[in-house]
Amino acid sequence: MTDSPTVEFMLSLIRKSFRASPGEFGYTVFVNRLWRELDKLGVADLGKIPEQERYVYSGQPYNYRGSSYQLQSTATEAYLKILRSGFVVEQPGTDFGMMPPSGQSFRWTAQGQAWVNDAQPVPEEASFYMDYLRTLVADLDPVVEQYVSEALVAFERNADFAAAVMVGAACEKLLYLLTEAMLPALQSPAEKTQMEKLFQSRKITAVAEFLKGKIKAAKAIPYPVKEGAGAYWSAMIEAIRQQRNDAVHPMNAKASRDSVRLSLSALPAVVQGAGKLQSWLLQNPASI
Repeated sequence: MTDSPTVEFMLSLIRKSFRASPGEFGYTVFVNRLWRELDKLGVADLGKIPEQERYVYSGQPYNYRGSSYQLQSTATEAYLKILRSGFVVEQPGTDFGMMPPSGQSFRWTAQGQAWVNDAQPVPEEASFYMDYLRTLVADLDPVVEQYVSEALVAFERNADFAAAVMVGAACEKLLYLLTEAMLPALQSPAEKTQMEKLFQSRKITAVAEFLKGKIKAAKAIPYPVKEGAGAYWSAMIEAIRQQRNDAVHPMNAKASRDSVRLSLSALPAVVQGAGKLQSWLLQNPASI
């Protein structure tokens, strides 16, 4: 991992760490757990202490003050986000009398425990990511699965352009699958003809707009099936746009590490949402 971790990425690592091993929360615990996760990913400037010198630091593997200012600053921001979100609260004071909490020790709230236990994976954990994706969609399309798998491999190797292209290709395949599922669900012969022409010409933006409009207007589609369609639809179209324009066009070539990570983080919800819609459309011909 060569880029500087973002606040969001640090939060995902902390969530993973406490999900695997719950315990009390405090800044020292937070940093030690976070630094271990960052170390596994090869992040530099962690102030790592050689094993033979750790006795000077009470056995600690990292010298926090010896790490980079950027890491300390981003970690502090992530820590404060957890506190301000109400995920943890201070432990009661332990001194005699009615002393206020010391601010040194915290416990997870019910809201915080729910956040920690959220199974959303991070792209850096390819195996867990793919297992999670398969649990969301039991009959995951093999082409989509291959694109996503190769996107994760490219991401791991810092090939961000390649990862962006693979994510976009996966989303484009999802769009084609939705198109094929919607055709028999349409009641209007004119709309079927219109959609077939758009599909055959591979006018992706026009196909996407047609699908989006029909799904939004279709009262027959139950709310749980199209719940959140607006959010994940935007993520899907943005991934396709980046694949076709930003990542591969020689005049616009750009695919930042953070943008690809965000696309991969959103992809499980995109795949799940598209899969629900596809299944319903196939099971309900001439319904919209």
